[in-house]
Amino acid sequence: MPTSALAGLSLLVLGESHMSLADHLLEPLHDNLTRQGALVHSIGACGASASDWLISKKVDCGAERKGNDKIVIKGREATTTPIQDLIAADKPDLVVLVIGDTMASYDKPVFMAKRHRPGQGHRGHRDPLRLGGPGLGQSRWHVPKE
Repeated sequence: MPTSALAGLSLLVLGESHMSLADHLLEPLHDNLTRQGALVHSIGACGASASDWLISKKVDCGAERKGNDKIVIKGREATTTPIQDLIAADKPDLVVLVIGDTMASYDKPVFMAKRHRPGQGHRGHRDPLRLGGPGLGQSRWHVPKE
């Protein structure tokens, strides 16, 4: 039985292309949150900015996953759905919007010097959910196992 603070919470997770491909952030983040007992609905829309979630906008690609269902990869027919509609339909306890993650220049020396090992927080304490992306020298997203 999950003992996480997320147990029983309903989460709506929205993001860009990294939330639109199974082997990027969509799959490991969704699975990790679900293992912690959250009821998760994840949606990715390639290139969608925060304001694009206020309207329905055609995007180049996208994906969606609800609960334990399989990921549905969407091609050129992908669109954003207004966040007010998603919230009205799902009634989530928490909305997570992951936008602009790959724009932070993680490969620059200033970030690399301060980087710590995945899964290790300040003074070696384990972070509850530490994410590291391809920009941190990894080929895939890293979500530590429980």
